[in-house]
Amino acid sequence: SGSMAGEKMTNARQALRAWIERLNPDDTFNILRFSTDVEQFSESSLSASPDNRARALRFVNSFEASGGTAIAPALTQALAIPARRGAPRIVVFLTDGMPTVGETDTRRIIEMVSQRNASAGQIFAFGLGDDVNTTFLDLLAQQNRGGADYAGSGAEMSSLLTSFYNMIAFPVLADLRLALRGADAYDI
Repeated sequence: SGSMAGEKMTNARQALRAWIERLNPDDTFNILRFSTDVEQFSESSLSASPDNRARALRFVNSFEASGGTAIAPALTQALAIPARRGAPRIVVFLTDGMPTVGETDTRRIIEMVSQRNASAGQIFAFGLGDDVNTTFLDLLAQQNRGGADYAGSGAEMSSLLTSFYNMIAFPVLADLRLALRGADAYDI
């Protein structure tokens, strides 16, 4: 989110740079910067080649804090990027505030995103600061097969994002399916 100023932006850039540098050669990725508008690094997800990672680092280093918080347009654009066939789609959404640009009703944003993301992937939301709507981000993540976490400071967020990357970079299990025949289940 481009509304993150000072230490928030410094630590967000630092965390993104660490992620980019640690991408596996067979990973694909893309980055969207959003504030009052949305700027996409690439039209499609790119391989994590040395050249693409270097270009991504330059893109991240150019981030400046300015404008509002275009959450709905950012998520809509992220979900419109074609996923690599056979690869999971993971959207990591980092924000420090509430939607102020475009659709601002959080219920409608969740509904819209869930419809566009019917089976496409997971959204993991990370909120930074004291003014984050945790209820909104929790529901957004839950309804899109992801999770949410929060940090009060940029340094704490950097640590959370590093831990999260370590968890998703090398999954132990993926695409699990459970079939219960002749039994009912709850709290799965």
